[in-house]
Amino acid sequence: VNNYSQLFYICSNGHKHSINWNNWKTGRRCPYCMGRPIITIDFICDELNKERYKLLTNKYVNSHTKFDYICNNEHTNSISWTHWQQGVRCSKCGISGWEKEVKAFVKSLNLFYIPNDRSVLLNLNTNRYLELDIFLFQLDKAIECNGIYWHKDEKTQKLDAIKRQLCKDKNISLLVITDREWNKNIERCKSKIVSFIMN
Repeated sequence: VNNYSQLFYICSNGHKHSINWNNWKTGRRCPYCMGRPIITIDFICDELNKERYKLLTNKYVNSHTKFDYICNNEHTNSISWTHWQQGVRCSKCGISGWEKEVKAFVKSLNLFYIPNDRSVLLNLNTNRYLELDIFLFQLDKAIECNGIYWHKDEKTQKLDAIKRQLCKDKNISLLVITDREWNKNIERCKSKIVSFIMN
């Protein structure tokens, strides 16, 4: 049709690929022969499988568009191919320092809790359990430690809304502490946690 229309070919080594006429004229040839694999959803799936991650998305758009996955610890999340290549992995597994501080504080109150519980809140849309960062099952209370960055996108906000509703349905009181709150005023957050637990 024009210089930018894709032409499908099989190279001399049997690799199937496509290229537009403009790129062909500039000397580009088979990316497989050049040692540069084409990023496809199957390629991404294979790369994730190497680290025991499971890909949930079935279409690759580009290197900056996020795809969904389940990590080897059963956390559901999303990431772009660019970030994956840079070594970024599951944000839930890489528990942040401030979240560890919150958990240490709750533990210092001599309360038994289940960290990262995935046995109570079943998301009926996906048939997967949602995680509670700190589940005080004897008190029917839970504390979520939400990083502002990871909880700002629309998909995560929808999951957070489902989590709040499921907690309400199961009569579990839920307290959400953000990294911004904690880092701005730790003592105030600690008081908030104590008040939440005692009432």
